[in-house]
Amino acid sequence: MSSVSVSSQEGRSMSRMSLSRSPVSPMTAQGIPSPAQLTKANAPVHIDVGGHMYTSSLATLTKYPESRISRLFNGTEPIVLDSLKQHYFID
Repeated sequence: MSSVSVSSQEGRSMSRMSLSRSPVSPMTAQGIPSPAQLTKANAPVHIDVGGHMYTSSLATLTKYPESRISRLFNGTEPIVLDSLKQHYFID
């Protein structure tokens, strides 16, 4: 009976090892997810629209160049930045 529990433990150890070494796993060896490299395009942008907070990326906000939201975030139209809270304000 003890040999069954030993092989069961060995099986669990082997499955843990294979999970931690999986090349498709987004986790580091310590089991902590590795963050994506931030760029200007994918960094989060926080926007207060009429008292409701939204978060998006600059790439998403500027996806349609003719839109007003794109013009606000590509610099062609001015937008209010609440520098204390670090979010943009649209009302």
